[in-house]
Amino acid sequence: MGSEVGFTVRVGYEDAVRRIRQVTSGRYDDGYDPPIPMVTTTVANLRGDCSIEVEFIVDTGSDGTALRSAVADELNLWEQIWGTAWVAGVGGVPEERYLYAAVILFGSQAITIRADCRDDLDEDLLGRDVQNEFQLTLCAKRNVVCFEGAPDETG
Repeated sequence: MGSEVGFTVRVGYEDAVRRIRQVTSGRYDDGYDPPIPMVTTTVANLRGDCSIEVEFIVDTGSDGTALRSAVADELNLWEQIWGTAWVAGVGGVPEERYLYAAVILFGSQAITIRADCRDDLDEDLLGRDVQNEFQLTLCAKRNVVCFEGAPDETG
């Protein structure tokens, strides 16, 4: 039950659009030594007919996002090849890999990514391809993992 009475906060700006920033929070997992930043969010296929909650390690050293093959299986990402890339871990030998299209949802903000879907991962890694879309705050001392972003200017 809201009020039907409106008011103006700033005279002359009655028609201004007020945008609300969106925030997604995570946590530090102290099961790692040192603790590691984690965030849980929704991942979907491009068709939008399937989505699941995925817990990611926020990997600030990874250029791109990597998903476990179990996530790709559940979302049927194998049919959504979006090119190839040369991929290597720290000190590893580069290998050419297929990348698969997926959508990561942070609140109402959808980010289309090219994920490296792998059967040699135990955990999903959220790379800078997604992190750079947000103001990211990480602080282990305060247990803060915060993704802040403005909604799409067109919506």
